[in-house]
Amino acid sequence: MNPKDIFEQLTWNPSMEGTSLTSVRSIIVGGMGGSALPAYALRFLDAAYPISVHGDYDLPESASEDALYVAISASGNTEETLSFARAARGKGVPLVCISTGGELLAYAKEEGVRYVTVPPISVPRNALIYLMRALLVCAGDTARLAALEKAVLTEGRAVEVKRLHF
Repeated sequence: MNPKDIFEQLTWNPSMEGTSLTSVRSIIVGGMGGSALPAYALRFLDAAYPISVHGDYDLPESASEDALYVAISASGNTEETLSFARAARGKGVPLVCISTGGELLAYAKEEGVRYVTVPPISVPRNALIYLMRALLVCAGDTARLAALEKAVLTEGRAVEVKRLHF
């Protein structure tokens, strides 16, 4: 990824379509591969962040009624993530979908589920910052969104992002 792409992602302002959420105590992300990276990155940056990843069909056995369920699929067509979203909707737990399009966004719109549309990108792992910013909006985490906006990029032989304080 070039510095321009990173800057574009750091300054992108996602918005959630649908009703606002009240406070979020924990988050369960349904996603696989590069689409699950933002959840893993948040845990890496803050080990106490209340987030877990479910990379399989349906909901995890330990599914909590008071968690926010976030289905993330960059393409919007990942089978396991679609199954996760449908299971969460069927159980009546709070659900948000994040994607560039595909079946996941179509499902969210048809079912009246909250969603965030991410700008298109060819490789999900290259959308890490877009997906993380979308996830933070879903969680109502304005402090960490602000921290990402303060990242400073410098060009040289490599792009350097100064340490963020999460």
